[in-house]
Amino acid sequence: MIKNILFDLGGVLFNIDYAITVKEFDLRTHRTMEFSQENELKIIADYEKGLITTDSFRKNLCTSFGLDNELKTSEFDKAWNAMLHGIYDFAVPTINYIKKAGYRLALLSNINELHYTAIKEETSELFSLFEKVFLSYRIGKRKPDEDTFRYVLGQCSWNANETLYIDDAQRHIDAAKQCGLTVYHWKQGEKTIAESIAIITEIIKSNG
Repeated sequence: MIKNILFDLGGVLFNIDYAITVKEFDLRTHRTMEFSQENELKIIADYEKGLITTDSFRKNLCTSFGLDNELKTSEFDKAWNAMLHGIYDFAVPTINYIKKAGYRLALLSNINELHYTAIKEETSELFSLFEKVFLSYRIGKRKPDEDTFRYVLGQCSWNANETLYIDDAQRHIDAAKQCGLTVYHWKQGEKTIAESIAIITEIIKSNG
């Protein structure tokens, strides 16, 4: 029986588009910086684990693409944050509904300091609805490392077989499944409140 639900943030509750950031860097430098959720760079992974500072991240990412001294800090940050498109309209009402239904809720996000700073105010209401919020750059762990899921389960005192994990990235879903969680591959995009509630309710019912 599902008692707990662990949500991803970007692509599930928050609209993100990596391609926009790639485009913004290209417009500013006339060079292509190829990366995506599926094709990650080690420097991005390190930054999301909090292993390097924001200043080091800016410098090293530019260096890796041969962009030394081409971007001001403000230009870099604007391009890096361009992928952030805001909370989906259904997010807060849906999470509030699920919470009132009696489920324990937590959030696990691969996120970095620059992105969190950019969305902190906008996401304050959403984050307040969760029992715990796990941000990769703060906990020093990130998906799809299986240790990350075990850490979250331990911190929440949840049993894996009673926990549903919702994410839009297949490799994260696969890792969570290996840890014994029930999983659902969320399709990115705006939904009505009724649609999102129906999806989650049906998942819970089918794993009841």
